[in-house]
Amino acid sequence: MRVSVNGKSKKPHRHKSVTETFAFRAAVLAFYDTHTMPKLVDTFWSGIELRSKAYTTKKRVILRWKTERSRIESMAASSKTANQKRFRRTGAAKTLSGDAEQDILDWVMALRSHGMPVLAKMPHLEALDIAQ
Repeated sequence: MRVSVNGKSKKPHRHKSVTETFAFRAAVLAFYDTHTMPKLVDTFWSGIELRSKAYTTKKRVILRWKTERSRIESMAASSKTANQKRFRRTGAAKTLSGDAEQDILDWVMALRSHGMPVLAKMPHLEALDIAQ
């Protein structure tokens, strides 16, 4: 428990997950090519015991990285992106202008007036097309 100025205490945050950089992930995958999973976990995360829930979780994470290996290695190869922890595609974080949002609304209303069902994914895809 943390002590406060007013005498009230606040519980510490329980969020414990850590996101690794692309360079670290590439180093882990390179080490995994020549070593076993228990040796890998012991080398990079020495506090995790074999046959624990944390070990199983870390093993699952490493195997997921293995499936994404080509993207991880390409990100780690660039000095610009090697220290990043996440990658967002270009255009994924753009905000649309009011006119663009009105265009999407008009498009949805036109589809509905013709009797076509509008799925939840359709305005999302239309917004991505407009953003590009």
